[in-house]
Amino acid sequence: MRNFALVPAVLFVLSPAFGQAVSPVSSSAHSAAKTIVLRPAAAHAASAKRDPQALRATAKVVERRLRETGAASPAVVVNEARGTLAVTVPADRSADSLRDLLTRPGRLEFRFLPQLKKVWRTAPEVVNGRETGFERFLGPDGRPVDRAALAVALSGKAPFTGADLLPTCRAESLPADAQSRTGPSVGVYFEFKPEPEARFKAATGRHIGQTLAIFLDGRLLCAPRIYEPIQGVGIIRARWNLRQARDIAAQLNSGPLPVPLEVVR
Repeated sequence: MRNFALVPAVLFVLSPAFGQAVSPVSSSAHSAAKTIVLRPAAAHAASAKRDPQALRATAKVVERRLRETGAASPAVVVNEARGTLAVTVPADRSADSLRDLLTRPGRLEFRFLPQLKKVWRTAPEVVNGRETGFERFLGPDGRPVDRAALAVALSGKAPFTGADLLPTCRAESLPADAQSRTGPSVGVYFEFKPEPEARFKAATGRHIGQTLAIFLDGRLLCAPRIYEPIQGVGIIRARWNLRQARDIAAQLNSGPLPVPLEVVR
């Protein structure tokens, strides 16, 4: 990206003393460490430049995500002139393994879709012969539901979102579940805040025998059947490995990114 005219290249470091900004800092301070450089996604780059606070807020969420995964002293360097974040890679992670953790927006939605009663069904999403951990919708003909129809189904406001959850999500390996006919898998435990908890229990009580579609950034994680009113505590069981599940729990606990990010290098 091109620098702003007449704007000094000031760096802000989100240090172990969380949220404190230190300026200026030489970029050479982190040159020996392996880093990932992030920037706002193309559609959001101009607005992020107009609002430096949004980039700093995004950097704080990135740091919280790293802390949630066990990084003791994460460092995120904000370069407002270039509109980038430089993230020090924790010693126990590779740069590639951090891409989804740091760039996924992290917006969780719970939806009751009437199409899943009779018209649609779900199946594992497969790309290049490998399951992605997400699912897709299939129509009556067995073909994937087209994007236009899916956009219409998801156009309304979700009744429950990640903002309704307590920051206590955690990932665990799960045993086989005879009721849902699933083998051993990995899941993310979630717990609603008190007020949404009461609404969630009432809503699931009205949809017994139907399915609850759970989305992450518009992609279907799973659609479990509701057998009884859910008390506000549940498990998102999906086709992940344990590290993927831990990263998703970290994203949910940290909140969504104020500005979507992409990797520069």
